[in-house]
Amino acid sequence: MYQVVCQDGNCHILRDGAFLQTPGGKPVCTPSEPLARRLAAQLEKYGESPDELRSLALFHYPWLDFTAHFRQASATAQALAQLKPGEDWTLRCPYPEQEQRKRWERLWGEPQRRMVEGKDWILTLRPSQLCAALTLARILDSMNVAYLATQPGGKREARQLLRNVQLYRPEWGKRPLEELLDNFLFYWQN
Repeated sequence: MYQVVCQDGNCHILRDGAFLQTPGGKPVCTPSEPLARRLAAQLEKYGESPDELRSLALFHYPWLDFTAHFRQASATAQALAQLKPGEDWTLRCPYPEQEQRKRWERLWGEPQRRMVEGKDWILTLRPSQLCAALTLARILDSMNVAYLATQPGGKREARQLLRNVQLYRPEWGKRPLEELLDNFLFYWQN
């Protein structure tokens, strides 16, 4: 049903031979062939909903419909606004006891330091990465989780990040969060 056609430096996704469009009416395309192929496979598997947590459409459709047309400064300001204790649950420890506060900070970082590191990180992002970070932050209520997910460390650290989010946000369940973070990181790299 879905196929990828690459021409002139862009890979377009077709549905039943016609160019697929986002909910905002933009053609679904990307210069990254691996991204186009994985997106087409996930559209086949999960459908075209821009809200499907298991699909790359969750990250790519907002990029095509919104962020690609924003000024970089506007999207950067949105991201910076989300990296504050009032907006990000990981930067707001709910425990008054010193021992629990220390554990919280080992997991998520000391809030003032993390806001400085996060700001420096946000200012280095490519526009598509900024869109992916904004999307993940909107879903998980945490720009800090997006920051932590992109830090070097490999699979062990990624699995620990998943366990930490699941510990404090059990409503996410294990599988959807794994797919969500996997797609975030795939989109991040493409």
